[in-house]
Amino acid sequence: MMWCRILASAVALLAFGGAKAATIDVLWYTYADPLSEYRGASTGIQAIANLAPTYAEGSGLSWNLTFFDNQSATPDFSAYDVLVTESGEAFRTNAPGGALATPNYDAILNNKAAISAARGERTFVSGTDADFHAIRGDTGLCAAFSGCAYWDGARGYLVNMVNWAASGNGLGIVALLDGEFPDIADRWWTQPDSFLHDELAGHVQYFRDNAPLISAEAASYPLNEGLTSLGLADWRNSFHAGFIDVEGYTGTVFSSARPGVAMSIASTALVAAATTSAPLPSGIVIETPAEIGPLLPIDRSGGTPVAGATAVSAVPLPGALVQLLMAMLILVARGLWPRFAPRTS
Repeated sequence: MMWCRILASAVALLAFGGAKAATIDVLWYTYADPLSEYRGASTGIQAIANLAPTYAEGSGLSWNLTFFDNQSATPDFSAYDVLVTESGEAFRTNAPGGALATPNYDAILNNKAAISAARGERTFVSGTDADFHAIRGDTGLCAAFSGCAYWDGARGYLVNMVNWAASGNGLGIVALLDGEFPDIADRWWTQPDSFLHDELAGHVQYFRDNAPLISAEAASYPLNEGLTSLGLADWRNSFHAGFIDVEGYTGTVFSSARPGVAMSIASTALVAAATTSAPLPSGIVIETPAEIGPLLPIDRSGGTPVAGATAVSAVPLPGALVQLLMAMLILVARGLWPRFAPRTS
């Protein structure tokens, strides 16, 4: 009887876990005015957040979006699934009738220790201001500045990167172009107080590329789901920076102007990992023998196993049993197991 109750609870947890995790907590650093188009619920990042789960090409994750800026109280970074930093292109950052905001990353630089402590296993760094272009609806599939906002363009590129970075353990990172407007001195990636300094210093090149390429291998990455080289082209301008030989990172989009230079990079260990609606609770890492593949949650939207893992057994197990054992381990981790212990009185 006790095992029946455990089984029922484990199955319920699997179902509940997927439903609960269908929403990701997105922390978005911005220097844009609170009344700007950039933040706007009808035109800006909030509007994209509202649309994110509706795209057929996406992973179905809903965004619980929180903006923070230099005037905000310091957030608890560990309470979020992903931190996104606004790009350094300041278009549409002004209050109605006001001047464009000046890029300022003090709240990122001043919180290096806290961000580093919360930082998880997935980081995505891009040489594009895809946030602005997603707001404008740019894609190479339409005439420049037409705002057709197809998925295969800035919109899909942005949603993919946020969903992917949020789907791992700990705080995922999405670092958009660190600065070109109005002064290169505002670039923050390689400043001494940047949490990315040690990884990127000496490995960034600044140049424009309006004809980026998605390689055959990179086309299979979930980060590029529904995207093509043509869709990422001709945003006027698509990419403004590239990366060379960054240890621990793999390119996801590449330059046509400078062969071998990546225009965006992601954590190598998980670059091919899926976005998922059922991540493990923070701190739990499970692996299984190669014979059965990763013992990890399944994306309820398409049945795709989520990558990750080290063996806990040398004996191949049926897939259903694997998932059941995973759910039972989660019950233990969440402190729910004792309620199923046999009664002694």
